[in-house]
This record gives sequence, C-alpha cells and structure tokens, in this order.
Amino acid sequence: MRDGWSWKASFLTQMEHLRALYIFMYNYHVPFLKTDGIVCIQDKRIGPLYKHVFPPRLAPRLSFVGIPEKGFTFPMVECQSRWIACALSRKVLLPSEDEMLTDVTNYYQVMKENGLPEHHTHSLGFKTHYLEWVFAQSGIVMEKEIEDMGEYLIHCLKMAGYKGCKDLFLQQYGI
Repeated sequence: MRDGWSWKASFLTQMEHLRALYIFMYNYHVPFLKTDGIVCIQDKRIGPLYKHVFPPRLAPRLSFVGIPEKGFTFPMVECQSRWIACALSRKVLLPSEDEMLTDVTNYYQVMKENGLPEHHTHSLGFKTHYLEWVFAQSGIVMEKEIEDMGEYLIHCLKMAGYKGCKDLFLQQYGI
C-alpha cells in the first residue's frame, strides 16, 4: 500500500528538516504560469485552490503540490501526488467546478470569521486530518500508528520546542 515507503523514516526525516523548513517564509512566484487571472497569487495565497491542490476551473489539468506550510511536508507531498495521479488517470473524480469553488469560498469565509489573514490560507499546522482526507481521496487509509506519531510530534513541539522535540520523539519511538 505504501510502496515500501518507511513512515518512521519519513517522520525522522521530517524532524531533521523541520527547523530548516519552518524558518523560511515563502513568497510564491510563478512567472511562467499564465492563467489569465484564473489562478492568482496575493499575500501568500494561491487561489482559488480546492484543498490547496486544484484550481477549480483548471482541474485536474493543473495542480499544485506542497503548497501548505508549517505541517508534515513529506507525507503531505506524497498524499497530494497520489491524489493528483488518481484524478489525472480518472480513478477518482473531483467534485464539479462549482462544488470546488463553493468549498474554497467557504474555507475563505471561515478564515475571515476566525480573524485569519490571507497569508495564512495555506498554513495547516501539524494536524493529521488534512493528510487523512487527502489520502482517502486516493483510497488509502492513514494507519493509526502514523496518526499517533503525528499527534505525539505536536506534543513534542509544544513541550520542548523545535530544539528539543527530536529527542523527545526519538525516545518515544526509538527510531
């Protein structure tokens, strides 16, 4: 199911690169992308993007991978890539353009109601529900162990910060 990919190694790799990835403040710039305003980049928001991947008017022909920040980068890129492959091969169907746009509009409205600025559009944080949802789109269920590891990583970050979270995580999982 995971094509030999070691999730524990992925989390260790995530821990090794977490500090480096976290300190960079990304500004998106794709000068080669000409969509006549269908996809816009403003204040670190690329949009509209259905679930941070598909522009509704151009899906599935155009997709973005790895846009969400401050999260489980490597597993996210894998699950998004699998979902895109399934959509392109028509193994899964995306919602209609209108349904995707409605979802994006609702997401933006919830952000606004919660006082979140546009530049936090793709800040998902270290939560596994997004990964679970995207994996499910390609027929993969996130194993309970992986979900537990993600939640424990969040705990480690809260308890020990970025400098000490790796040691706490390694003590628990012995990787």
